[in-house]
Amino acid sequence: MIIAVYLLLSEVAHASDLGGVLCRLPKDEGYECGIVGAAHSAFYFDADIGECIEFMFKGCGGNQNRFASKEDCLQGCKSLNRICQASLNAGNACGIPPQTRYYYDAPSKLCRPFTFTGCGGNENNFKTKGECTQFCSAENFVCGSPLEDRNNRRLYSKEFTWSFNYKTGDCEMKEHAIGDEQWNAFASQEQCIDFCVGTCPNHLEVHYNTLTGQPQLCDAKANTGCPLGYECVQTSPFAAVCCRTKPTCPAAESIALLEFSVEVKVAAVMRCLCKPHALLTRGRVFTGHA
Repeated sequence: MIIAVYLLLSEVAHASDLGGVLCRLPKDEGYECGIVGAAHSAFYFDADIGECIEFMFKGCGGNQNRFASKEDCLQGCKSLNRICQASLNAGNACGIPPQTRYYYDAPSKLCRPFTFTGCGGNENNFKTKGECTQFCSAENFVCGSPLEDRNNRRLYSKEFTWSFNYKTGDCEMKEHAIGDEQWNAFASQEQCIDFCVGTCPNHLEVHYNTLTGQPQLCDAKANTGCPLGYECVQTSPFAAVCCRTKPTCPAAESIALLEFSVEVKVAAVMRCLCKPHALLTRGRVFTGHA
């Protein structure tokens, strides 16, 4: 009886979480459970990079962001059109209090609120408007749209959100009327930067502008605008930022090595010589980056 109740509650909990949130659940390796379930390879959808990644599932537990094959994972989570084109489905009552969720309204290209009854429904179901916007909207459309105050309401009915200024490449705090259906509006500066500016690939360190506190913008075509040790990388259709690169020398023979070691010598730069790429260090002169 207890087991049956547990399974029922577990089923209800999972059902209440159905929707666009499934593919954003974190990787869960589960737990070992002996002969009941053997460990095996599975796939989960990594929402940060938009790819299906293989991992070792321990056999029991876990969550619903788990697929038997990469093909199943791609079909379930990579097909944005299938999820975002689905019609509104409020679900069915199952003893869980109704709650406000958001769905993507394809004809109007807007994320709209609806009352989710608790269970069932479909995947066009998001916990926040921000999640819906980032999952279903086109990046070019969102980040390239100006934030407009469509309703002339009093100050007390306004709110602050972060908006991407596609002319300057920065995320700015803006004030607009509560209830305005805005695309280019994010709950935090971090969300705005992540969606419209982008991040450095392969977890490389990004260089931040000390004045704005945001990633340093640069010219990717000319590869200019970054300090020594950083390279200009195009991270979104609207921005390129400075990403940390591994120090390299233009020629192998110009690399300074530590004595009795194959480790590259790194020293503080004292001054730049007239000779291109030549740096004077406390130890010796060599070409390339220190």
